[in-house]
Amino acid sequence: MRITRRNTLLALGTFAGGVGLIGGTGAFDTVQADRDFDVELDDDASALLQMVQIDEEYVELRGDDNEILEISIGADGSDDENSAGVNDEALTTFTDLFAVGNNGTEDVDVWFETDGVDGVTFINSEGESITGADNSQEVELGDVSENPEDADLVVGLEIDTRSESDETYTGDDSPYTITVHAETDGN
Repeated sequence: MRITRRNTLLALGTFAGGVGLIGGTGAFDTVQADRDFDVELDDDASALLQMVQIDEEYVELRGDDNEILEISIGADGSDDENSAGVNDEALTTFTDLFAVGNNGTEDVDVWFETDGVDGVTFINSEGESITGADNSQEVELGDVSENPEDADLVVGLEIDTRSESDETYTGDDSPYTITVHAETDGN
């Protein structure tokens, strides 16, 4: 057989058709596709999951523009003589620290996760735990910045040092991390 352009194209077409029959199921293992997206950041009081300060003694506004809530029990963990921390071997409750609002498009279930800090429980205004997915509370749509005390979810905190060692709450003065979850019924 003489090699011509027509024979070469015919051979390549036959080869491609054979490969198509072998791998032509339409299934794939992985796909990587780069796409652009834009995320707008907003402060806690204006974000989709809104968190608005109620208590000014224990809830501080941090960040460059005072946009992030931080719960601070005691004077920033300092050694100041006037600093007031929680009692050892006690259950201490702080009510009405901040409100959670919903600037999204659907009602959400909200709960807190304390990321391994024993003895710390977030509570609602009735004193019920909202720590853990099983204790979620529904937050309907609505901005709560004008009347945070009337929000669907007003958050407090219980710190129980009765069964924990002093090592749990002392150490390197780094703040503890919490995670706030908000999910729609479809998730």
